[in-house]
Amino acid sequence: MKNVSDEALIPLIASSNSVAFKELFNRYWDRLYRRAFGILRDEAAAADLTQNVFMDLWERRGTVFIENVSAYLFQALRYQAAKHIDRMKFPQETLEVLKEYAVPDSIEEELYGKELELRLGASIEALPERCKEIFKMSREQHLSTRQIAEKLNLSEHTVETQIKRALKKLKATVSLLWALLHVI
Repeated sequence: MKNVSDEALIPLIASSNSVAFKELFNRYWDRLYRRAFGILRDEAAAADLTQNVFMDLWERRGTVFIENVSAYLFQALRYQAAKHIDRMKFPQETLEVLKEYAVPDSIEEELYGKELELRLGASIEALPERCKEIFKMSREQHLSTRQIAEKLNLSEHTVETQIKRALKKLKATVSLLWALLHVI
């Protein structure tokens, strides 16, 4: 299979030829992983995204039409990266703090986790009304900036600004609590 072109591998993959799929996987894994890592700066997430590209290709092998394999795979990776970034609900620092409280090792840590949850909830509720409404539409209803702008008859820029303000306030809340927890 080493001498077979990328484009010639696609019909073989479409007919469930796992050797052809493995060949394509071996040809592109490193390049796709490096590109994903360049976007996300997270080894595990980059590996997951790269794996998702190949899993999706295998699952759709009989229905997808590919003229340029390299272009298709890199576009699929960009799509996976965009989905991953869109699913991120807080800045990376906030996620790292929240991860620490996901599985408490002690009653103390469980209480800290509950305190963090309470303070984040209170911070969200303390946001100015329009800012809170936009933030909740973004994070709870998973609406895009464009969808929120259309629903509220605002510019996309205004929506983005309000979300940034909310995240800045929540980040400050998390940072303060984080500092307090490490002083105690």
